Amino acid sequence: MLRAFRQIKLPLHVRWELYPVKHEPGNKAEYGGSYMEEPNWWEKERDRSLFNEIKYMLPEILLLRGLRRQNPRLWNVSFPFHFGMYALIWTLALLVIGALAMIFAAWIAPGNGLASGLLY
Repeated sequence: MLRAFRQIKLPLHVRWELYPVKHEPGNKAEYGGSYMEEPNWWEKERDRSLFNEIKYMLPEILLLRGLRRQNPRLWNVSFPFHFGMYALIWTLALLVIGALAMIFAAWIAPGNGLASGLLY
């Protein structure tokens, strides 16, 4: 907590990006560059690429790509745990959707169409 507070108090030209996200369009997305690299960056309108950001973050979050590169032995234990957690979250979401559908008088049964069969 103290380290984060000290980081926030630093002047902008002394800060660095601890976790660069590839949200910059163009060639900066290749190395995770920042808009602060350009001279007079405060005078220019900031461009962002949501596609580049999602393309980078989705495998990082779902597949733990950084952990696999840095510590493969820990990834072998951590990935099945996280996959199980993702499966539990999806199961809970499907249960909530099914319960809401039944509350609003939808007939949930295996023979009533694709959506109803999947929720069943």
